[in-house]
Amino acid sequence: MEYMIDEGDLLVLVGDQASNIVYANPAYCQASGYDWGELKGTKASLMMHKDNPPQVLMDRGATMRQTRQPWTGIINNRRKNGDHYWLRLN
Repeated sequence: MEYMIDEGDLLVLVGDQASNIVYANPAYCQASGYDWGELKGTKASLMMHKDNPPQVLMDRGATMRQTRQPWTGIINNRRKNGDHYWLRLN
């Protein structure tokens, strides 16, 4: 089932260089269904829904690793209860 995010919500998730989550704002926690204690230190990639096209994930990884340039795209994230939501990832 798709979870709808309010138009004014800004979801913020910050990871370190190893992609471990170091910060999630309250809107992100609410959208994901996880509380901060469950997210802290986990791999950010675990939040991605299995239905994301592999090309999107490959492009994101290649852009960030090889060119060290910012990447922006639309991805599908998984909620704790198995639902999903769409977001623009920067």
